[in-house]
Amino acid sequence: MTENIEFRALRGTGSVFLAWWHPARIDGCLGYAVYRRVDGGAPTPLAAYVGFSAAGRVTPNAEGHPSTSWPYQRFTWTDFNPPTNGNVEYQVVAMAGSPSSPTATGITSAWVAAVSPESNNTYKPFFNLGIVAARWFAEKAADHPDEFERLRKALVPSNDKNDTDPEEANQALEAVLALPMNKGGPETPTIGDELGGELAKQVKTLLDKVDADPKMHVYLALFELSDDEVIEKLAKLGDRCHLILANGTHNGGGDENARAAKMLTGKVDLSRRMLESSGVYAHNKFWVFVNDDKPLKVLTGSTNLSPHGLYTQVNNGLLIDDADVAKAYLDEWHRLKEAGNTTPPPQRPPAKEQYHFNNGGVSTSLFFSPHHLPKPEGADSPDLKYAASLIRGARQGVLTLMLDPGWQGSLLQTIREEAEADPSLYIRGVVNTDPTIHSHADDPTAVGFLHGTEAIPSNYDIVLPSSQRDTGKPILDYLSRVGIVVVHSKVIVIDPLGNHPIVMTGSHNLGVKAATINDDNLIIIENDRELALAYAINAISVFNHFWWRHNMAPPSARKNAKANDTLVGGPAKLTSEHEWTGLNPTDKWQDKFYANAGSATEARFWGVAS
Repeated sequence: MTENIEFRALRGTGSVFLAWWHPARIDGCLGYAVYRRVDGGAPTPLAAYVGFSAAGRVTPNAEGHPSTSWPYQRFTWTDFNPPTNGNVEYQVVAMAGSPSSPTATGITSAWVAAVSPESNNTYKPFFNLGIVAARWFAEKAADHPDEFERLRKALVPSNDKNDTDPEEANQALEAVLALPMNKGGPETPTIGDELGGELAKQVKTLLDKVDADPKMHVYLALFELSDDEVIEKLAKLGDRCHLILANGTHNGGGDENARAAKMLTGKVDLSRRMLESSGVYAHNKFWVFVNDDKPLKVLTGSTNLSPHGLYTQVNNGLLIDDADVAKAYLDEWHRLKEAGNTTPPPQRPPAKEQYHFNNGGVSTSLFFSPHHLPKPEGADSPDLKYAASLIRGARQGVLTLMLDPGWQGSLLQTIREEAEADPSLYIRGVVNTDPTIHSHADDPTAVGFLHGTEAIPSNYDIVLPSSQRDTGKPILDYLSRVGIVVVHSKVIVIDPLGNHPIVMTGSHNLGVKAATINDDNLIIIENDRELALAYAINAISVFNHFWWRHNMAPPSARKNAKANDTLVGGPAKLTSEHEWTGLNPTDKWQDKFYANAGSATEARFWGVAS
């Protein structure tokens, strides 16, 4: 029978997020099993990897057991390996009995189909998978040992000097991305197809559409450009490609994009924006599509057009089919071109530093930085000030993915302060620092988690696999040399199922440096529920992946993750009450979820509890 289990299944990029809730504590309940079926066929239970433990700890790398044997003692789960075809449905069943032999109760949910958010015609989000810290990727390394060994050697220097060859590393990665997913099978899909997801596909499709329409031009402002296929497609557009190309993560006026510039010189309308001061970046990543001199649409987001940006970092793209928004971006493009290498770029009407649009109840606020104010006053910049006011208005919770936001005056600081002020808010996030900037040999902390009021540090040796490094060397050894970051998205989602859903994204790292020093853009969309839900599903999927790996690491490894204020901001904790300790052999695991009126925070955020 079905007894009051509310349940929803939300499909994202390569995963399905599941959330459920029972209105009252169930006596004798040992957890919940989740079943999956396709096209009404025979149901099979999802696998679980945390078993019952009298010792109060998890078993790292445990073999999977059916969730009917190791039930989930929680109310959310992510299916990271859902079927891609057919009508996929899920059902939740409360389990009772003994830890050695759990049995199904009559308390179940209805069968619920996995559904994707419905994007409207104005805002279309695209996401990649971008995560190599996964079992399937390790399996591909075993299938193709020679290609992966070449990649490892390209990324891991044999001595302590930074003697890597960026071009060789790029080519080695592109060779791995071109390998078939199924060894001995068809050439497609490739590993790159899997990692790049809809984001990489759309990047190429959009360029092909420009190529097919002789009246279409594209105006791009790019921070990094090194993907060979993308460069070839840009070159093919000829003088219909108008490109402002920065010098990337330069050091004192260096040029990370010299190779791309050489390949495109004389083939496209190329302008360089070469900022000389170290740590000052022309950081935009936007494209404007123009037909007959009329701006039509714009692509923005976090994605650099490099193999890492498209495939091995978590990134997003947002296609906006709105002429007014596209014109604002095009005006900014012309302002940047006229500025040359001057920063901050001078004012150039009609370009403005902020815009506000309203279309059918959906509002869009757009900010271009650097704003003309000193860094100590960065928290009062119009982008951070408005975004912070929206965060302070959250009623259900906030999800975020961040890279290098800094702390003082950042939106990370605002989220942490709001979490402390209102513990009933549902807060989840992954904060990544760039190892080329912050990490050093004896402090490999580079990944942090936001979980309610807590900020919990982890490190690359915990959340990334060991298959692509020299034995005994920390993963940081190669990450710090080639600048790979795990999470490159810059996203904040507020109350996606509430009365005021909000998405913030763009190239902006959500801190004072982005607001006052770098060329950046931040776009905030309010009251588009489906868009907010799409970004929420992506953010929680990324969080759950890395939170899983953090918790499956041995406690001794987790204790080695040092607190670091530049990482998660404010007082970080080396251990957390939320870290996993193995399944409770009694029904007391439920107590924290039903302790008081605020305990159902997660269920309310995901719309399965009132």
